[in-house]
Amino acid sequence: MQWAVRGADLSEHIRTGKWQYVEGHLIVSRFVGRFVIICLCLAGALFLAFKLALGTEKAQLYLYKNAESARMHSASPVQSDPDMITARPCPYSGCVLIEASGRDFLVGAGEGAASSLFFMGSLNANLDGVLLTDLSRNQIEGLPGVRDRTLEAGRREPLQIYGPSGTDRVVEGVNAMLETSDADRSVRFSQGLLPFSAAPVELVQMGDFADGDIVFDSGVLSIRIYNVLSGTAGSDALIYRFDQDGATLIVGGCRARIEDIRRALDDDTSERWGLVLPLANERLLQIRRDMADEAGLGRESRFVGAAAEDCLTVASFGELIQQTGAPQALAWPLFPRERSGVDRKLWLSDVEAMSGRAAGFQLGTAAESLRIDPVAD
Repeated sequence: MQWAVRGADLSEHIRTGKWQYVEGHLIVSRFVGRFVIICLCLAGALFLAFKLALGTEKAQLYLYKNAESARMHSASPVQSDPDMITARPCPYSGCVLIEASGRDFLVGAGEGAASSLFFMGSLNANLDGVLLTDLSRNQIEGLPGVRDRTLEAGRREPLQIYGPSGTDRVVEGVNAMLETSDADRSVRFSQGLLPFSAAPVELVQMGDFADGDIVFDSGVLSIRIYNVLSGTAGSDALIYRFDQDGATLIVGGCRARIEDIRRALDDDTSERWGLVLPLANERLLQIRRDMADEAGLGRESRFVGAAAEDCLTVASFGELIQQTGAPQALAWPLFPRERSGVDRKLWLSDVEAMSGRAAGFQLGTAAESLRIDPVAD
């Protein structure tokens, strides 16, 4: 057997093998290139066909049906744990639904409150009352809708309204407005099968009250009220304190400050308590004002964020949590309200330092809730 190869033969072998490799590589490259082009063409054709199909009325109706099905399933009745105090933010309004011992109270009834109750699965005839922290538009403009929707759900008793001084005038105005619409609706809905005029909005006569007065007591759940003394000039404002089996939840509005919260705590040293307050983000609100000015909306920009002028800022809310030692806190509603994932990230970046001050701190969204367990026996 010959082990040696002559130089010329070796050179020819290498040259021929190299050419065969290059030629094979070119063939593979052409095949891959054509395959990629064909795949791209097919993908483009499929995408175009898909877009055209989505544009048809049948496809649009199908998508709408699926979207409505998902929305309606989200409105299925939700059962809360009666042994806990639960605060659930409203998805379409600045209200908060408080559930405890089988009782439901809505704190605030701004625009969209009735729709929020529906899509939270909590629109029923058993709403025990609406608690107003103040008489700002964000608290009262949804009252007629809440009253109507709960009535349609089966309510036959007046809707109980709790609120600060001046609430009686709000209730009178709402009932006067409803008189005409009720007459029309009772005729339209099958000869009065829904007796709207039988269930007006009704003010709970709280009279002259002092801090700590009980305005509701079921024997298990009690609600106390506290005056807000540190806010700016204007109508009175209140803080509500819910107590059940040693668990406490304090809910206030934009005007509440740390001294008001401390009075509402009333020297309570229980570790089972939580706090719900509105929160304003100065940085994001200022950006909105600046953008409104740039768009030539200078007059309108003055009112951007007006609802949040009395609210705690991110920094002051963090200080309040730290000084009161709140084990749980929920910031809701948020001003400005989140509209996208970008908004959410900016909010989270601004509260990152604050969130470390309360183990249970939550930046409110409709998907979150605050639950306070009862004190163990």
